[in-house]
Amino acid sequence: MPRYSSDEMKEMRRLGKSQTDLARAKAMTDEEISAAIATDPELAGLPDDWHETARLVVSKQPVSIRLDTDLVEYFRGTGRGWQTRINNVLRAYKEAMGQ
Repeated sequence: MPRYSSDEMKEMRRLGKSQTDLARAKAMTDEEISAAIATDPELAGLPDDWHETARLVVSKQPVSIRLDTDLVEYFRGTGRGWQTRINNVLRAYKEAMGQ
């Protein structure tokens, strides 16, 4: 599933290329939204409160790192933002270790 930034979505809507069914989304009840979230495979196993400790980190440093092929394939397969997800996994590990 492709992922787009907010600016990309705005441009797609402006050009009439958005595939988002806004009328359908606006017509959904809270229960339907909750059910859609509960069955979203991208959220499987993710704790409900995962975002409670999320924080914005502004500066990044480019590095070269060697990772196992299956890890790279998995994260790339999750779509746009896969490198950020690797960063988030590493940060969560660091914080779990009390650092």
